[in-house]
Amino acid sequence: MKLESLQTIMLAIAQARSVDAVLRQIVAGVADCSNVALVRIWLVAPGDICGECRFRNECPNQERCLHLVASAGR
Repeated sequence: MKLESLQTIMLAIAQARSVDAVLRQIVAGVADCSNVALVRIWLVAPGDICGECRFRNECPNQERCLHLVASAGR
């Protein structure tokens, strides 16, 4: 990733008004780089859809679940 790409991403982030917007700007900016196909940000948080989760039987508890919070690609 080039310095100019990082500067562009940082400028876009500075204008974002929420965490969701910041995360979307990060993945969009990185995905725009020529040698990037897919960017995802996952966060660990308590479960919220445990009843419908297909990995429910494999999950030791519902306190530390992965949540996809931003994704972009081409």
